[in-house]
Amino acid sequence: MKELHVIAPNQPGVLAGISEALGRNHINIEALAAEAMGDSGVIRLITRNASKARTVLEKLGYNVVDSDILMLRLQDRPGELARISTTLGERGVNIENVYLLSKETGSSVLAMRVDNYGTARQLLKPYLRE
Repeated sequence: MKELHVIAPNQPGVLAGISEALGRNHINIEALAAEAMGDSGVIRLITRNASKARTVLEKLGYNVVDSDILMLRLQDRPGELARISTTLGERGVNIENVYLLSKETGSSVLAMRVDNYGTARQLLKPYLRE
């Protein structure tokens, strides 16, 4: 899957405008994280149609960058994140960002961006959720 990074001004109504434009174009937001940094911010989005979402947002004038992410399903128990993080670290794969998408009975779904997607994908194959 792709994660879109939208560089946007830090001002009222920006998220409303972005989500309205995506909705108008029948693009559902699967996951969202936003962070302000002074006068600007970064909105991270996951959708099922990243290329269409990117086109819509670029037409609105936003700078959009995409990156490959891993969607992982882990058992919801202590130490699971530590285990996969250790596996990646021991193989020299750096985790650039990670966030929880959902918790279900007995499992958690995470989105993770790494600096070596191919290696991470191989190492975490049993946990992949696409």
